[in-house]
Amino acid sequence: MRGVRAAAMVMPSPPQWLPPVHRVVGARGMACPGPLLEAKRGILQVPVGGVMELISSNEETIIDVPACAGR
Repeated sequence: MRGVRAAAMVMPSPPQWLPPVHRVVGARGMACPGPLLEAKRGILQVPVGGVMELISSNEETIIDVPACAGR
């Protein structure tokens, strides 16, 4: 097809030293404070010592979440 580009994103498998993810929270396309609120809801379903992965397209998330966590 003319003028159409197809792209495939291949994610490499995570290194074996990474801990398993217990919960993945999707917050793509959400404006602030959406990703932060989704993270707060999702963390309730993660066991103590567990790992939660937050996927966000909002650039502020990388600042907001650690600030809310006290880091």
